[in-house]
Amino acid sequence: MTVRLPGELSVVSAGLPLFADAISAQGRPVQQVDWRIPAGGDATAVAALQQLYGPRAEAIDRANAEVVRRLDEGVPTLVGIAVGGDTLPGFDGRMLLHCGPALAWEQVCDPLCLLKLPHAALRMGLIPSSEHESGSMKGSTASAIGS
Repeated sequence: MTVRLPGELSVVSAGLPLFADAISAQGRPVQQVDWRIPAGGDATAVAALQQLYGPRAEAIDRANAEVVRRLDEGVPTLVGIAVGGDTLPGFDGRMLLHCGPALAWEQVCDPLCLLKLPHAALRMGLIPSSEHESGSMKGSTASAIGS
């Protein structure tokens, strides 16, 4: 199989700065999102935040455990590369792609909802700056889908 990489690439990295640094070192545009561990890793504050998740806490814990399992056991393999609009059903150019399951806006967890997706949507021109400043995307026609 021949994989043809795109000629132009722009990246928003919400992971370790190492990823953004590697892309930048290759001369490609990259925007690093300054993600930090919740509550600075303070165990008491993290426990308080976990209580705020309420009925979602168990599902979030299971999902996080699955992520760790996949990271520990997984072997990444490039199987192909394509333009999203050519391969994703319903992709209309107004979707925010992320590495998790497909989500309705109401299902997006607060840290992602309040910080990352509105910023990405603003940078992509999917929402006006007034929606970004208010921290709301509820009136947006953009949707978030996962892998």
